[in-house]
Amino acid sequence: MDIFQTYYTVSKGWRDPLPHLDSPQTLVLVFGHANYLTVSEPFKDILERYPNSVIAGCSTPAGILGDRVARKRLVISVTQFFDTRLRGVAIEKKESETSLELGNQVASLLKEDSLVGILTFADSAVINGSQYLQGIEQIVDNDIVITGGLSANSGGTSKNWVLKAGRAQEKVTCAIGFYGNSVNFLSSKGSGWKPFGIKRIITKSKQETIYELDGKPALRLYKNYLGKAADGLPQTGLLYPLAILSEKPEDNIVRSIMGIDEATQSISFAGDIPQGASTQLMYSTLENLIEGAEEAVDSLSTIHTHSEGVLSIVASCIGRLLVLGSDVEIEVDSVLKRLPYGTQQIGFYSAGEFATLGKGACALHNETLTLTVIYEK
Repeated sequence: MDIFQTYYTVSKGWRDPLPHLDSPQTLVLVFGHANYLTVSEPFKDILERYPNSVIAGCSTPAGILGDRVARKRLVISVTQFFDTRLRGVAIEKKESETSLELGNQVASLLKEDSLVGILTFADSAVINGSQYLQGIEQIVDNDIVITGGLSANSGGTSKNWVLKAGRAQEKVTCAIGFYGNSVNFLSSKGSGWKPFGIKRIITKSKQETIYELDGKPALRLYKNYLGKAADGLPQTGLLYPLAILSEKPEDNIVRSIMGIDEATQSISFAGDIPQGASTQLMYSTLENLIEGAEEAVDSLSTIHTHSEGVLSIVASCIGRLLVLGSDVEIEVDSVLKRLPYGTQQIGFYSAGEFATLGKGACALHNETLTLTVIYEK
């Protein structure tokens, strides 16, 4: 693998010239602020330089490049594989189409016997990540690794973008299939959030909304736990997500709050909430989040590689960006330092992260750092 990375700013353009690495086996990943939806110049440059390559990416409040976090830059990673075949698809979601059906469609276009993994990005404004992943898993084999995440913005605009045909567009999902025996496609996650308070049963929920916990209005109970912090809801809810508990603690799923409804006393989250599941409130500190990020690397199987390149793709939740604040680069730096020397890292802050917990068990996560590591044997 040959890997090149750089960034673009509106005021100065590209920091480095884009190299001649165009081929059907080249993956171009691009992440940047939602405002780049109306900035066409860098995408024109990318399309001109890489007309035969697979181009993918999405909007984010801050991009990740190496051990740095860039809030206003468009970050890019160009990876040319030697023995791995790629296939890219991008689809605009129709009004009448469900997220489940969209996932079915994407998976049907990518499925074949030599498929190893799928990397996918979807517009969080119109696509339900839980149902989208379910749609993919209905079509592909159980041992296929699925990773990626949902686009996000910084809150100043409601518009997200995902790349389709190399251009930033709304209401889009894009996905890349990786094929062949030469590619290693690994997925992991780390949290760092700690449960506190009483465990509750979700007694009434529908899709991403909780109406009752232990038979009581969900919002009222949530506010009781938060105390004064409840005055800042729903924004302060990013600091106190919910854990959907599993029999195995490592399979717990974190859900971040997206909105509240005083009339129905309900809380909506960035992903589906299963009725009948056990849940518990969570909190974290800088140290806990860094430990969680390091766990994402440590939980990977040993990376055996004689390849000239290792690509790391980080999807970290916007809630972690808020909690870490000015210390946010400590997280990505700690991840990169634990990966093999020479690893090239790119990533984004998302509204929901995709990671495979084990074979055949991909899930949508919130408030989590997920890691995709790709290299050739």
